Amino acid sequence: MKLSLYQKNIMLKIIKNPKINSEVKILFLVELLYYNAISQKTANSLVQQYILGISEEARENLAELLSMISSEKNITLGEIKSILAQRVLTTRIENVESNADLVYMMYNKKGATFLSVLISMVLIAIIVYILAVFAPHAVQNNAYIRDRIRALYLAQEAMEQIQTQPYNSILPQSAAEVSGFAGFYRQVDVINVTDTGKIVTVTVTFPGGKTSLSTERYFSPYEQ
Repeated sequence: MKLSLYQKNIMLKIIKNPKINSEVKILFLVELLYYNAISQKTANSLVQQYILGISEEARENLAELLSMISSEKNITLGEIKSILAQRVLTTRIENVESNADLVYMMYNKKGATFLSVLISMVLIAIIVYILAVFAPHAVQNNAYIRDRIRALYLAQEAMEQIQTQPYNSILPQSAAEVSGFAGFYRQVDVINVTDTGKIVTVTVTFPGGKTSLSTERYFSPYEQ
C-alpha cells in the first residue's frame, strides 16, 4: 500500500494540530513512516515539535520504534501497533485507533457540505432545463425549483455561520422565518453523538410548509 499525497497531507495536518491527542498523532506518525511517506529524520523532527504530553520513557521507546521501522523492512504494521500498545501508549490501542479514525474522517469531510450543495444545484439546473423544454406546467415547476435553490442557499448560509462558532456555542435553534425571505423557515437541530462530536442539521421549510430541505454536517472540537 502507498499513501496518496492527499492522505499524507491530512495526516500531517492532524499531527501539527495542537488540539489533537498526542497518542492519536503517534499512530498517524508511525503509519506515515511505515508507508515511506516521510523519512525517519522528518518523523523525529515531528516528534520533537508536535508530540507533547508523553513521558520521557515513552518518548525514548517511540524513538527506538521509529528507528526500527526505518531499518527493519520486514516489520508489519500489526507488530508496530503491538509495540506501541506495550511501550508507548497509555490508552488501549483500539481506543486510539477509533479516535484516529474519527479525527481522519473529520479532516477528510471538510468542504463536503459545500460540494454536496454545489452538486445539488447542478442537478437542479438540469431539472430546470428539462422542465422548461418538456413539462406542460413549466411555470409552476420553475417556481418550485426557484424556491428549492433559495432553500439550499439559506441552509448552506446557516451551516457556514455555525462553522465559525466555537464548538460549545453550537446549539439548537427553533424554527424561525428568515429575514428577507417571506415564507421560508429555518431550524437547527443538534445531536451529541459522543463527548467530542455532534451532528448539526439545518432544515429550511418552503413557503406554505409543504416542502422542506435539510443539510447535515458532523462537528468536532478538533476542527476549532
